Amino acid sequence: MTHEEFFDALKRGEIAPAYFFHGEEEHVKASALEALRARLLPAGLEALNETALQNPAAAVVVAAAETLPLMAERRLVVVRDSALLTAGKASRPRAPRLSITWAACPIRPASSFSAAAWQTGGKS
Repeated sequence: MTHEEFFDALKRGEIAPAYFFHGEEEHVKASALEALRARLLPAGLEALNETALQNPAAAVVVAAAETLPLMAERRLVVVRDSALLTAGKASRPRAPRLSITWAACPIRPASSFSAAAWQTGGKS
């Protein structure tokens, strides 16, 4: 999914349970996260329904994802710079460093997991 396809789907109200934003264009990723935040979180309740995590352990991500939204349909869990997504890459010779930066998970209670990914500056 390209970032253009992401924004088009968001305008149509088509929101996947998880997104992985990666690439070098920080502005595009920040704009996508802000658009997702505006679409998902009711005004005045943003702080109650968003969790931002920096390189968390897997159990912390799971706990945040299992937390029910408060007076909203969904929660937003943002994971930045996660070693969980690049584990094992350092031990391989000449392994490229992944520049995955954010995973935004609009959590809906009792939802099944699927993912959509897009990369800035290229195809996924």
